[in-house]
Amino acid sequence: PGWTPDARFAHTQVVDPPLDAYRPVLDGLIQSLLPFDDPSFPALSIEAARSDLLTLFPIEEEPQFLTLQRGFALFDQLDLFPYAFGAIVDQEATPLRGADLDEAVAADQAAFDGLSAAYGVESGAFSRLPLEAQRAYLRLWMRSRFVVRRQFARSAKSLITIAAYSLPVMHEAMGYAGPLLGGADAEA
Repeated sequence: PGWTPDARFAHTQVVDPPLDAYRPVLDGLIQSLLPFDDPSFPALSIEAARSDLLTLFPIEEEPQFLTLQRGFALFDQLDLFPYAFGAIVDQEATPLRGADLDEAVAADQAAFDGLSAAYGVESGAFSRLPLEAQRAYLRLWMRSRFVVRRQFARSAKSLITIAAYSLPVMHEAMGYAGPLLGGADAEA
């Protein structure tokens, strides 16, 4: 539908998206954050990283992750990035008002305009972008003038990194013998 940006933002904050709705976003974030294109990176699949993440962090099952689900839905909508929605502004640690808010919005708009010029995107979905454009868009969030956006991007990065580096294939690549607690050795 031809919804306004405000209505689209409100929709992402009200609807509890099912995993199928944000799985492409999660997969795109995994691919953007982990160096699958590096020949020395272990043979890890996006699916294995996603499966481990969903095992370690039951995003679908625990209400504490609802904000993250909604964040994925918002993150996927490229053209909403430049907007300073009230819910985002209100969650800032140091409230942005007046000239500070205008400056933050202008900085994010300029960053988005740079992404649009470099990759030819003004709208659409993060999950459908080519890898380099996905990485550039993620960097926009990590460098946003809004703390809430930076927190979302860093949280997603942390969850994905924890999940990926907890897999045995990564342990082998790093020469890590595995956790000292738990498992058969701990019982002996």
